[in-house]
Amino acid sequence: MNLNKIVIKYRELFKQAPAVSTAHNDKGHNYVSPITQEQYKSVTFFTSFIKDPSLANFKMNRALNHILENYGSGGIHQLIEEAKLAPEGEFHNAGDIGSQVHAWRQKWFQDWIESGQIEISDGVIDTYPLPENAPVEVISGCRAIKRFLKETGYIPVACELALVDDELKVGGTIDDLGVFPNKQIERRYAVPGSDDEWMNGGFKEYYKPYLGFVDLKTSNQGKKPAYAYQVRGFYQRMIRKTFRIKPKKTYILHTSKEDGTYKLIDLTDMKFLEKEAVYLVYASKTWDKVVESFKPKLLTI
Repeated sequence: MNLNKIVIKYRELFKQAPAVSTAHNDKGHNYVSPITQEQYKSVTFFTSFIKDPSLANFKMNRALNHILENYGSGGIHQLIEEAKLAPEGEFHNAGDIGSQVHAWRQKWFQDWIESGQIEISDGVIDTYPLPENAPVEVISGCRAIKRFLKETGYIPVACELALVDDELKVGGTIDDLGVFPNKQIERRYAVPGSDDEWMNGGFKEYYKPYLGFVDLKTSNQGKKPAYAYQVRGFYQRMIRKTFRIKPKKTYILHTSKEDGTYKLIDLTDMKFLEKEAVYLVYASKTWDKVVESFKPKLLTI
């Protein structure tokens, strides 16, 4: 299959995505369906319904560390109050790091797509500017993305694509869809005088490209159940229902905050999550009904 043709084909397809707008209120980030004009809660709202024990442990440990690090610097009551706030500061910083890495990647990929370029060389990747005056964690995440591009040859075809699921009444933003060239090297024996292009005395290179869905994560952990539900359950379902296609591979690109490395976590085989995501929405809505039922009722006279 011709690499250039498949990249152009998918870029044209995703340009036809319905125009999904967003709406913000005091209850969170919503998506407006272009068909029903209703506001839908975000996927992350429903995945937050899943309680992550590592999150609770993190908050407790961070608060205890704050007390150990600052014991003796003030009254115990003041220290306890500060310890309560310490984890929130960590989460705020982590969110800011993720936002900066996502914004840098989005600018680069959208410029790349709009330029019509297909492949870019390692030299272009190496020289693309990193964010200025950014924290080391942000620089590490951006370097990891460059490394991912060089090692896989990934070519973006859509970036930051807002979609909705009118059946489940949820919305979300797809990080990246792109083509993996999937370069193959095959050894054959050249026929003297033939028109075949042979490399390295009998080795021939060719591509078997495929469409991949890549979700970028900059958190401390890449393998979280909530991420799997979000990416392979909700987002993959939205792609399939909106465009009537299914990416061959679904990945989480987990970038390091320390050394510019990355892990590509394959979620392709978790097809069951598309069905399970439906139950997660129902469970969350049922939870809301129970909470509402416990609220005191106003008496009417």
